Amino acid sequence: MNTDVLLRSPHSQEDYSAYYSLRWELLRQPLSLPRGSEQDQYEQQAIHCMAILNDSLVGVGRVHIDARQYAQIRYMAVRPLQQNSGIGRSIVDYLITQAQQAGALHIWCNARESAKDFYHHCGFRVVAQAHTDIAIPHVRMQYNFDSHCWA
Repeated sequence: MNTDVLLRSPHSQEDYSAYYSLRWELLRQPLSLPRGSEQDQYEQQAIHCMAILNDSLVGVGRVHIDARQYAQIRYMAVRPLQQNSGIGRSIVDYLITQAQQAGALHIWCNARESAKDFYHHCGFRVVAQAHTDIAIPHVRMQYNFDSHCWA
């Protein structure tokens, strides 16, 4: 894990602008989707995480907890040059901790097939095939609270 990375929620309008811009750039622009497609109706209720390295935003992620206390991790992205450095894992750990502190009973995600191994290493397991989102196959994964993700 990269110990020089600062993990925190966006605080200002400038933070949110950079946060959503990176989400769009890494997750939606490659699919030719318009700006605005990187956000959904749960943004105001969600817990957001920014990963900052050397004063640059290098990663983002979000968790939303529904009325049943199910937490869904979404919009995970790390700049390509910083991938495989532990930053994504740090973001997931941060979001899991925040969700647990907020009372989440279950944590899950719909992972792109290309991210399935990453989430598995973070303590998630495949529980079902998920819908195809924006023409990309996904699998539904659930966090295993007994996996000791932080070990």
